[in-house]
Amino acid sequence: MLPSPLSGRLAMATKGREAGRCFLIVGASDADGRVYIADGRKRRLSEPKLKSLRHLVVYGECEGAAERMSAGTYTDGDIRRAVRCPVPREMPKGE
Repeated sequence: MLPSPLSGRLAMATKGREAGRCFLIVGASDADGRVYIADGRKRRLSEPKLKSLRHLVVYGECEGAAERMSAGTYTDGDIRRAVRCPVPREMPKGE
């Protein structure tokens, strides 16, 4: 897993069985457009999921997450707290 300029950002999956769930981007792959995501519960920091950026909506950065990840002091509990943050969602049509 390589460091990524997107590390520490919140993302919502739009495709796959985890569609609609929030994750934290924790690294990048060698392949173009693929990142590792974790939620601190099912997908822990020790075994993140490799997902294409095309299947994610990337939101803002969690404060201090990228620095702590690069230092190796970020934990699954920190990821769970970060993912709980409200993520802007589109309003349903007609409202």
